[in-house]
Amino acid sequence: MQIFIDSTGNSDFASVRQESLQPYFLANSSQKINFGFTDSTYWLKIALKNHSLVDSWVLEIDYPLLDSIELYMWQHGRYVKKNSGDTIQFHRNNAFFHHAFNFNLPIPSSGEVYDVFVKVQTKGGMVLPVKLYSQQEFVKKATYENYLLGAYLGAVVIIGLYNFFLFLSIRDRSYLYYLFYVFTFGLLQASLTGISHQTLWEKFPYFANKTPVFFVPLSLFAALLFSQRFLFLKQRAVHLRFGFRLAIFCALLLSALAFYIDYSILVRCNTYFTIVVCLYLLYAAYHCWREGFLPAKYYMLAWGVLLLFLILHRLRLLGVVPHNLFTNHGIRVGSMIEMALLSLALGYRINLLRSQKEQMQYEIQQEKTLSVLHAELRAFTEREKIWKDLHDHLNGDLVEVNYGMQKLLQSSMGENPSLLYLQVRLEQVIDLLRSRLQTVDNQQELEEDFLEGIQLFLIQRYSSHTQERKLLLDVDDRLADVLQSHFTWEEKKQLYAIVKEVSTNDLKYGYGSSNWEFSFEEFELSLSMNSMSSYQPGQKPGLGANTIRERAEDLGAHLTSSLQVNRFHLHLQISLAPKQ
Repeated sequence: MQIFIDSTGNSDFASVRQESLQPYFLANSSQKINFGFTDSTYWLKIALKNHSLVDSWVLEIDYPLLDSIELYMWQHGRYVKKNSGDTIQFHRNNAFFHHAFNFNLPIPSSGEVYDVFVKVQTKGGMVLPVKLYSQQEFVKKATYENYLLGAYLGAVVIIGLYNFFLFLSIRDRSYLYYLFYVFTFGLLQASLTGISHQTLWEKFPYFANKTPVFFVPLSLFAALLFSQRFLFLKQRAVHLRFGFRLAIFCALLLSALAFYIDYSILVRCNTYFTIVVCLYLLYAAYHCWREGFLPAKYYMLAWGVLLLFLILHRLRLLGVVPHNLFTNHGIRVGSMIEMALLSLALGYRINLLRSQKEQMQYEIQQEKTLSVLHAELRAFTEREKIWKDLHDHLNGDLVEVNYGMQKLLQSSMGENPSLLYLQVRLEQVIDLLRSRLQTVDNQQELEEDFLEGIQLFLIQRYSSHTQERKLLLDVDDRLADVLQSHFTWEEKKQLYAIVKEVSTNDLKYGYGSSNWEFSFEEFELSLSMNSMSSYQPGQKPGLGANTIRERAEDLGAHLTSSLQVNRFHLHLQISLAPKQ
């Protein structure tokens, strides 16, 4: 293959066939097919000689963004002209319905040399990947490429639909912006591969020619919108918002100018603008990651991968790197990796936000619970203060009234039922006041020293009982530290309630002496109570026994009890091993 570069662009087929111009056709010994951005017209002279038995061949130029291609071949005793390019309708372009430019070349197996001339003009990158295939080989290659491009675009559609349904479910606008980005980037790739010219706007060549320079800034606009939302720039990087606004404005401006400014100028602008935006997005993500936003690391990785392949793609257009399978299709591989990583980053971000929301709700609930507890504590303190005031102001008066009532009964003739009733009620009121005040004192003692408070409570209960009862207490001194380190205040209150209920039942049904023992052995706290009892075996347990059992279950304790003739035994075991 020989190449003639016409810098004026004025040459035609008749002029390039002249003998005087043949020395200007230079052999492409370096196999270079990438000539960067140029306004020159390129003429290719390809000498073909068929030594095979196959007569039908296909010449392919696998770069769908070339504006105009004219092919001249010797056929039926004269040169025949065939036109192609992205500035004419697609159905007139190709011999086969394929996104790459292709021409039928009937080359007889005569052994003669046939010269084929190709004229190429474009305002974008001058990339000329020219290959010759037999028809059978070309169909096989085209089918394979169609499968790959179909799989790629199908994956883009699936990712878009997946994020659309997530948006409908979660209502997070990040998914909507990401859907916009996937949609515009997918259309950009369809334009760069020629699929959109082949399928979407085959009858609108002007629009097909402009779509690459239109969708590049539009996809960047979508990426900027998504990035602002994803990275929480309002909260994490306010100083970067001006740069984002400027980039968004430039992206919209470039998209709007795509149909009015010269294509070659826009291609260069888009090339450099893309690299600048990707670097700025990487910097913004790095800043947010340094600020503690963990999903930004997936975002950085995604854009880093895409930026690498974008730079390779642009360098290929500029002619810096060669045109090969890696540089030609790498951008689609990179974009799939980027979309997958961005989807992963979005999912990670949503899970992180959900966890933070649940944590905030938990903290709010805890604050509400603490607020309620504080309110109850204030109310309880106020009630106790009132009880103390009532005791201080009324107790003495009630005692004097009770004393006077006793004198009146002694001096009265015979028993007066009304006076006796009044005396009983007065004694009940006095006992109630004293008992309530004693409960307040017990509460304070329990909070200060729980073990000592329990002992004082039992001593006061048994000593103030109307029947003569004897209390025997055996307490392990180590329990004070155990209760302090292993029991919460709620668990202490449960244990106190059990002791209170057991002592109440014992004072109600027992007689004689009661033996209480608090011990600690091998990470196990034990409470034992033995007493004489008037409660007989076979009698149905009362509400008090059921209450004790329920409280023991709430405390996670093991409760056993036995009732024999005139004898009652209760044993409570609390394991402390899990508290270690």
